Amino acid sequence: MKHVIDIQTTAQTDTALIADPGDGRKIVIYGAHFGAGGANSWIIEHGTTTLCKAFVQTQSAHSQIGPFGDGPEHVLWEAPASTAVTYTTTAAPDQVIEVWYDVVTSGTQ
Repeated sequence: MKHVIDIQTTAQTDTALIADPGDGRKIVIYGAHFGAGGANSWIIEHGTTTLCKAFVQTQSAHSQIGPFGDGPEHVLWEAPASTAVTYTTTAAPDQVIEVWYDVVTSGTQ
């Protein structure tokens, strides 16, 4: 399992979080954690399809989604083969997006 952390200080629109793995492989996500220095919302998506929405209302708030286990029984979301996972945020406070994911051959996990 791999893991990515992305920290931004400005609002983002359709920004790459996990690049297209290419070669017919797909991204599987096992869990996500969101945090911000103020009210903010996040949309995690592939193309125009929303995988997840999260929101925090107060400073230093966090939102966590998923079992964070490894293996097919713990997959929260999958992107289609050869598709990047992107994110959009609504505010500019310091923010953290942490995602537990793996890249697998299409049809396997």
